[in-house]
Amino acid sequence: MNSYQDNIRPWAIFQCLPSGSNYCVARFKKRSDADAYVSILRREGGIFEVAFEHESTTPTTGKQGDAIQARN
Repeated sequence: MNSYQDNIRPWAIFQCLPSGSNYCVARFKKRSDADAYVSILRREGGIFEVAFEHESTTPTTGKQGDAIQARN
């Protein structure tokens, strides 16, 4: 679950680590700010990606939720 601060800053920069995992380096409100910062990070080396993260809704629980999960 994302915090309030994460929700108001949906543009995230992730560092792609050699182990295959990703590490969130910074978050921004605007894509242009994230793109500018990632260009600076890339000059220093490493693999960085900009991603839009928003809080997704989860299906309701109960009988209807069980039926949805059973069909998948």
